[in-house]
Amino acid sequence: MSGSSTEAVGPITQPLAGSGAFILASWTSIAPEEAQSLYDGLAGLSVQLSSSKRALLLRDDLDWIADHRVQQIMALCRAAMEAGLLKEYCISIVGWERARGRAAEQLSGILNRILSPGTPQAVLDQDAGFTSTDVFDILSEFSRAIGYVEVKDGNARRIIGTAFLVRPDVVITSAHVAFEARLDGGKIVTGPPTRNIDRICFPRARGAAQEAKLADINPVLAYSEALMLGVNQLDRDVNEAALARLDYALLRLDRVIDRATPIDHQGKDVAVDGRRSFLIGFLQNANSLFDTNSIVRSEAVGGRIIHTINSAGGMSGSCLIDNRGVPVALHEGTIPKVDGIVVGPAFENRAVLLKAIAKDLESRPVHPLAASGRAAGLVMYDEALITRLGRRGAQLLADPASQSEWEKLMAIITRAGADGLPWMAHPWFTDPDRGRIEKWFATAATTVATASRVAFINGPRGSGKTFMIDILKRIVPNAGTDLIRIAWSEGDTTLATLARQLAAAPDSSETRTAEGHARYENVPAIIAALETHGVPSLASAPRSKPLFIAIDAGDQTGSVTEPNTWIELVQALSRQPWARVVLCGLPKELQWSVKDALPAEVTYEPFQIEHVRSGDIVKFLERFGMAPETVQTPRGVAAAFNAPDMPHKAREELTTCMAALIAIGWHRGILPVGSEGVA
Repeated sequence: MSGSSTEAVGPITQPLAGSGAFILASWTSIAPEEAQSLYDGLAGLSVQLSSSKRALLLRDDLDWIADHRVQQIMALCRAAMEAGLLKEYCISIVGWERARGRAAEQLSGILNRILSPGTPQAVLDQDAGFTSTDVFDILSEFSRAIGYVEVKDGNARRIIGTAFLVRPDVVITSAHVAFEARLDGGKIVTGPPTRNIDRICFPRARGAAQEAKLADINPVLAYSEALMLGVNQLDRDVNEAALARLDYALLRLDRVIDRATPIDHQGKDVAVDGRRSFLIGFLQNANSLFDTNSIVRSEAVGGRIIHTINSAGGMSGSCLIDNRGVPVALHEGTIPKVDGIVVGPAFENRAVLLKAIAKDLESRPVHPLAASGRAAGLVMYDEALITRLGRRGAQLLADPASQSEWEKLMAIITRAGADGLPWMAHPWFTDPDRGRIEKWFATAATTVATASRVAFINGPRGSGKTFMIDILKRIVPNAGTDLIRIAWSEGDTTLATLARQLAAAPDSSETRTAEGHARYENVPAIIAALETHGVPSLASAPRSKPLFIAIDAGDQTGSVTEPNTWIELVQALSRQPWARVVLCGLPKELQWSVKDALPAEVTYEPFQIEHVRSGDIVKFLERFGMAPETVQTPRGVAAAFNAPDMPHKAREELTTCMAALIAIGWHRGILPVGSEGVA
């Protein structure tokens, strides 16, 4: 029973056991006599300090400390702590320990702990008040679309500002960030060409950071010069003429940032009501920061607002968000306060109203953001996809001797860029057939209750059936958990993953034969394993998130070890409301067998795709203002890439591999445009 005279009393039950006094007394190796001498050296610092003799006499309540030396020192430490001098006593003891060679990291550790303790429930700025936690959800979503602008200085990279997405492939930043301010004809110019921007990185994009460079062709969609007096000086006077210098640049990226939601650039009226607003940006490093304070006044006559939110170098181009969670301004910089009596800091911050920028964009003959966005297929990052492009291309060429030429072509097009990263993108083409498939993918991924759970994708060799699965990866919310790919016969990584899941299932059987073929003998166990794929637990509710199971048979030539088992698997999956089965390139006989086996309540979608045509590439490139002067043929492309010995049939139809390479080559600006490349 607590308090019993017979019960052992440990330090954990004592009120001083976790105190700084006990920590210091337990840490030091000093002798009691030396500790007393150092304590006496504190005399005169405080009238509240007891004499060392009195402190040592008053230690009867410290008998819970078994070590007599520590008990004596604890009495002195407690007296120093009660007098508010524990920090000074700690410094004296550490000086003694340092003189006797105690390790530096041990000394710094005890100093940090005793000299710099936290303050319970401290209010740093009582006048500032508190912010609702609701704002963090808003700021978190905004911060995904806010990135830093980086240039290269020799081999080093340097952050010069902030930018945020207004379209998946377009950012807005300050003009003085995008362009180097320069003196030209007696006036300050902040306009094209852009600085040597190496990349714009979005470190908080969903899942992982995403980055992009500026587009090679027409990277500046629109801009308005900065309001400056000198090369590195903002003009603090704002009047109606300032509306012609709104200090912004609309920049086009070389790829889509698809894991962040663009920020509305239209802006709204600003309420100068003293409530907190927020600024998110970057301070010379890759960590996004935000601060909160008030918008103090509006200078709408010049398209600006004045705010008191903290900022520093690197935050020009940041997004300012008001207390309603509405983006309202583009942070411009710091200016001195207006003349008169200055109360508090002598500086305040200025930002350009998004509403003023939107009005400027709307006044142009063609709105810079009116064009359709870049196809998401251009950011289909997947190393295996690029590897398959090369392997597949070599297989599709009739002459085996052309393989080296194909690999040469692949090496040129997919070589690493200036940042050392290889090109890992594959465009897809939105002809009507592929468009119907994408529409079914999107509907099946977002609709839980549907009878249309099976899709058959067929087409001639090289038309891109397998690539449709890669497109599906970009449509499902999470490719890692919402899609599982099962190969016909090869033991790929997906099969290995499924095998591991089945190993823990009751009564599971092996999943591969000695030849490496997939063999599913226990269909119920597979269904059970797939139902929990990517879902932590089904204890509280049944699976509601659709799961795509893609089975790829290649070019309708694949073989199946046990066709009946595959049919049973597809049949069983089709009965599951959460399952979506995508069957690519099944042999015709097996297609009919699977269709006949599907339950009456399940419907299926048959898709037939054809080869990509040269005209489709032209349409694809027109979306980026890069339409070639003439239609390139496979032979012309081979010649343009200095691979003239590659045999081709002169025809309009292209394999998806070759079509992808043509589009990527033009997009990267490495494929010549003109008659010299036409066969």
